[in-house]
Amino acid sequence: MEAGFNNALLTNTIYYGNDGTPKQANDVVNITSIYVQKNFKLGLFHFDHRVLMQLTSNDDVIPLPLISGNVTYYLQSEWVKNVLNTQIGFDVYYNTKFYDYAYNPAVGMFHTQNVRKLGNYPWIDVFANFAWKRANIYVKFTNAAEGIIGNRDYF
Repeated sequence: MEAGFNNALLTNTIYYGNDGTPKQANDVVNITSIYVQKNFKLGLFHFDHRVLMQLTSNDDVIPLPLISGNVTYYLQSEWVKNVLNTQIGFDVYYNTKFYDYAYNPAVGMFHTQNVRKLGNYPWIDVFANFAWKRANIYVKFTNAAEGIIGNRDYF
């Protein structure tokens, strides 16, 4: 098991504000994060868990979800000795609602917004990874639970 604490102080942070124009924060932005991680193995099965809590002193400059989590469960085996190794499994991501960044395609930049909160739904990815001699083949189906779980309030 692993746990950690991080603190960052950012000064004169340059960001794109709600109106899409560049701005500079005059005050110091404090970002504090605490995480807990536990990975374990049971035979061929691997279970990786991570929970993160983040606090920012200025959501207008750097918006962050309060809590986010990630679990990865997969089966890892060697199908052909010294030739073909495989990982087959899924990832689940989750974070609490927050004002995520918006994208402005005209300038190709992300900017802050305070109109719509995003989050509070699981994001499930199914994957298969094959290491065949020197080639790696990775197949991933992103957001496999779309339309099944949650209220479809995502980008």
